[in-house]
Amino acid sequence: MFVRRQRRLADPLLDLRLFANRPFAATLGIMLLGGVVMAGTTLMTTQYLQTVQALSPLEAGLWLVPQNIAMIVALTLAPAIARRVGAAYVMAAGLAVGAAGLFLHTQVPELAGADGIGLVVTGLVLASAGIALPMGVGSGVMMTAAPPEKAGSAASLSETSGEFGVAVGVAAMGSLATAVYRGELPDRLPVEAARESITAAVTATRDLPAVLDLARAAFTTGLNTVAAVGAIIFLGLAAVTIAVLRRHDAAA
Repeated sequence: MFVRRQRRLADPLLDLRLFANRPFAATLGIMLLGGVVMAGTTLMTTQYLQTVQALSPLEAGLWLVPQNIAMIVALTLAPAIARRVGAAYVMAAGLAVGAAGLFLHTQVPELAGADGIGLVVTGLVLASAGIALPMGVGSGVMMTAAPPEKAGSAASLSETSGEFGVAVGVAAMGSLATAVYRGELPDRLPVEAARESITAAVTATRDLPAVLDLARAAFTTGLNTVAAVGAIIFLGLAAVTIAVLRRHDAAA
């Protein structure tokens, strides 16, 4: 009913004709799926640092500082680089770098240790810097692809897609990680509460190190799985970016 009404209105709240514009729709999809992947990755890595590596919230937060610095730098540089080589190549390169960072997360070992922290932090830096490049130029691509009279709708959809992607990412990637976590645990545990989540496992199995190690290993497998899915998505988006947006760059 909403779609039908929007198509009939002279001044619709959501102009569905924008989705027929391939550069606009492709960039919108990149922003949406980029939010999905990064939300799931951030959710898993912050939990990993505090539950598997047993870091305090302050320590975990400090390990996330390099990620944020990398994102700020990449966001700042993206428009200038795009003016030289084209937005499509900047976005595709960023997604490829992000996929490389997520690949590092697939290599995080099951047992806690410095290697795991190093891989997680380095992967986050690459993933954050990588996704920042399409974020830095994506809004501009959408605005140039949309008709001038639809600039307001285009800007609104750009903002909404990122926020919606974060919400979907927490739900979808979090559910995937939980399913993997529970599937990796034995059918019977001395403390069944450990099956609910890694947080519950840390709380309930403090005096059962063997069970806690099983839970931490299962959670790490979930992290590896989420990262693998995210890397595949990023590589797919990079291919779409080159295929669709390269022509838009030439036209622009």
